[in-house]
Amino acid sequence: MRIIVGDPDPKHIAYVNQILGILNHQLVGSGVDATWMLTFARQAKPDIAIVYAHFTDIKLARTVQSLFQNGYVKAVIVGAKAPISEIELLNTMPNTTVVMRPFTVQKMAEAIATVTGTPIPVARPSAPRVQTPATAAPPASVKPTPTFDRPSFVR
Repeated sequence: MRIIVGDPDPKHIAYVNQILGILNHQLVGSGVDATWMLTFARQAKPDIAIVYAHFTDIKLARTVQSLFQNGYVKAVIVGAKAPISEIELLNTMPNTTVVMRPFTVQKMAEAIATVTGTPIPVARPSAPRVQTPATAAPPASVKPTPTFDRPSFVR
């Protein structure tokens, strides 16, 4: 799916992009405020918009309504750090869900499945790893693989 993200924190946009990559979705644009995100949504015609609940330039409900009324997106996921006052209004809008941050791969997969009406992708079981002397312990120069339950960046 083609997805845009509106969030004032560029690090969070990069983190969401990592999650979308794991779920085989494409980030087609991002904006640091609601006005920019609406402008880009008009041009890119994404399937889903992921919107930060606490934008300061436009009220959240108005942003979500604009995305739908103008036909810019088919579904909206709202990310919130705390309960938001407009939750009841958002829950009455079709193809809209609120997800508490921080996002995880599982939360994002469930949210996308909820707003699109598609089943949650099931991870295929991987073959068991065999520990051999050569692979038992990584060299000290190898950095650990980041986990995706919080923002992480490998330098």
